[in-house]
Amino acid sequence: MDDRASASRLDGSLGVPQLDGGRPPIHIHLIQFQLVNRQAVAIDPNTGAPTYTAAYASRFPGGRFAGVEPDGSWGLVKYPRGTIIPGYGPPDDYLTPNADGALGGNPAFSPFLQGPVIPPIPMRRAGRTPSRSFLDS
Repeated sequence: MDDRASASRLDGSLGVPQLDGGRPPIHIHLIQFQLVNRQAVAIDPNTGAPTYTAAYASRFPGGRFAGVEPDGSWGLVKYPRGTIIPGYGPPDDYLTPNADGALGGNPAFSPFLQGPVIPPIPMRRAGRTPSRSFLDS
């Protein structure tokens, strides 16, 4: 599996993409979860980026939104359609299920998975919180 991009499945329902091989894009405290599996994510051979990243970005509407101007000041920044807009939130409606049936406003992730499903190591199957800050298998 390419360690730069993988997806971890928690508690059977929450898919957490790990697009940079480091920490997942969630911040969790004081909750319990169980790592169910991991699976590789498709990588664009031209850019080296996960193909999900381009699909995710393509859903953003573009327009003027508060942000950092090129000179470092705050103002209304014009973002082209298909560009991730910092602070915008997920690109789709939060309460409308995506093709995977998940809520939260993100595109379905399952079409971007490839290769075998990899189970977690035995000590992670017991529902313990990972001992490191990223979701290891």
